Amino acid sequence: MVGLYAFEQRVIDAAANAQHGVSGTITADFIRSLPYPVVFPQFSHQRTYLLLVAIGLAQAATLFLLCRVIRSQRITLRGWTILAVCGIAMLLISLHARSLLSSDVYAYVGYAKIGGIASAYTPPAKRFPADLSAVNRIWGLPMVPSYYGPLWVVLSEMVAGGLRSLGAAIFAFRLLEIVPFVAIAAVLATRKCAQVLLPLFILNPAINNLYIANAHNDLVPLACLVVALAVVTRLPILSALLVVLASLIKIPFAAFALVAFAATPRLKQRLEWVAVILIVAAVAALLFGGLAYIHDLFARASVGAAPLQAGGTRELERRIVERSLLGVSLLALAAAFVRGWIVRSAAFTFIGMSPVDIQSWYSGWGLPYAALEDGALMTFLVLLPLVSPLLEAAFRAVHYRMMVIVLLAVGVELVARGARLQR
Repeated sequence: MVGLYAFEQRVIDAAANAQHGVSGTITADFIRSLPYPVVFPQFSHQRTYLLLVAIGLAQAATLFLLCRVIRSQRITLRGWTILAVCGIAMLLISLHARSLLSSDVYAYVGYAKIGGIASAYTPPAKRFPADLSAVNRIWGLPMVPSYYGPLWVVLSEMVAGGLRSLGAAIFAFRLLEIVPFVAIAAVLATRKCAQVLLPLFILNPAINNLYIANAHNDLVPLACLVVALAVVTRLPILSALLVVLASLIKIPFAAFALVAFAATPRLKQRLEWVAVILIVAAVAALLFGGLAYIHDLFARASVGAAPLQAGGTRELERRIVERSLLGVSLLALAAAFVRGWIVRSAAFTFIGMSPVDIQSWYSGWGLPYAALEDGALMTFLVLLPLVSPLLEAAFRAVHYRMMVIVLLAVGVELVARGARLQR
């Protein structure tokens, strides 16, 4: 697995260096001058992405074989030592990855340097100094208003606000992601199937690539939700607080209160907790983010609701699939919350909860839902390395058609479950 992951990073490096420029400001020389070159969405080298998908398939197959082996026999101390060494090796590869599949971390640096929460939501037309000016070339002058919650703006400033080098700031965000990574691993270590779940997580190339190497901030709220699910029966107040904190990084995570409190015995009590969380999350977003943050959220949501242009068949397909994914994910949340039903294939429909275009790093959003059941979590972690490269921005030719397959998988699973119940 370590070798496959290292090879994947080499392929990404080659793709970053193969770009000839994507716009007047994002030239080939500019890309190569970045401390961490980015593979921009306009780069449409289909063979590269087919290779990434093939690597993802091999990684998923390797995780499946690992799952089969460790389920059938107890892991010895020597085995745990080997797994730990491999996990550390993958983290080191992630921390020192030379290229990125997304420019989001450059935006994180910009919001860390922009001058506080208010400026993040109404960015001033002020160019960053020295090598930090690369942020303006990627994210505009003034920058695009932040759609992240106020907690992420504060965390960004704490992590990178005092760093002068662009490369050091990006590396600091990678280091930050180690914290939620360790938190999730610690929770999985307490599960009944820890012998299987822990290796599948720490050796998961998609988790490492999306959230450590590319430093996407989603792992922080995902860790909050996984911990909330683990402590809800003993410390429901802490669980509620963690869900609110997750929503203050990305607002859609407030809906995962339904997951966090699904194990609470009485339905009335569950509803009370969810209502309190949603109210507190809304008040906190308004109080700390202000009206500018709320306006930015509605502005982004309205982009997806804009009228279709003439001949917009691709756009219509996108909207139908995204609305379908959103509907299925909400139904899955409701079924888990009310009846305790878990549909394993539905874990990958949570990418539809994002108010923006589906991206590869949203494929991890189903982690808290899958964590409701050990078997669902095993399935999710095994398939994640295959699903995530299929969602890469430059692979849009099959992007939404692939998600139709996910919806069909949900339907087939539901039909099969219904047939079993009738016997």
